[in-house]
Amino acid sequence: SASVILLVPDKARVHAEALDTHRAELVDERYALALEGLQAKGVPVIDLLAEMQAARRADPALELYYRTDTHWNQTGAELAAKAVATWSAENAPLEGGTAFELRRDGEEAERIGDLLALIGLDKAPAWLRPRGDFEAPVTVDVGSGASTDAVDDLFGEASVPVVLLGTSYSQRAAFSDFLRLHLSSDVLNAAKDGGRIAGSAKDYFADDAFSQTPPQLVVWEVPERFLTLPLDAGQT
Repeated sequence: SASVILLVPDKARVHAEALDTHRAELVDERYALALEGLQAKGVPVIDLLAEMQAARRADPALELYYRTDTHWNQTGAELAAKAVATWSAENAPLEGGTAFELRRDGEEAERIGDLLALIGLDKAPAWLRPRGDFEAPVTVDVGSGASTDAVDDLFGEASVPVVLLGTSYSQRAAFSDFLRLHLSSDVLNAAKDGGRIAGSAKDYFADDAFSQTPPQLVVWEVPERFLTLPLDAGQT
């Protein structure tokens, strides 16, 4: 098995131009310190901040996080999934593979983010709230051109090739679906809301499924904002 850490930068770091104040030195430096520390120890890590900064240099108006939420939006989640797929292709190619197709079904609807709930505006009428986030549901299914053998393997008894560990970021904006799409592989999303940095990993690695049928790749999504908290504190 191969594994990689996906280091997720803060919304305030990616969209720093929206801030009118400076952050504490430790907070300002923690992403770089974490990235350098992991690289120094030889831990495989994806520098998602660099990917996001490059995308925003190409399109300064690009929004990668929800306006009313601390989490990435679908654009940011897909960019992260593409970064994982690029890393996998270069460092840990997956065996087999199944083509998936993406659909956006239904009408766009406003998504009420956690920042609105934090300030008590989640139940307020729309005219009282800041401009919201609108998105259509994302569905990722096995492509119509997939072979019968590939479909049988996907839904058979074989272990899932990719396991996703992490926090609420992996439960938002269809991130695990985008991973399936760009890795051309089924993904077991073992991430947990409220699981903190290590919660989902602790549970998954202790499970018999990991020891008996280990996946080809483990993607561990780690938000930088939890790096300065004790492992038993903080929420997603």
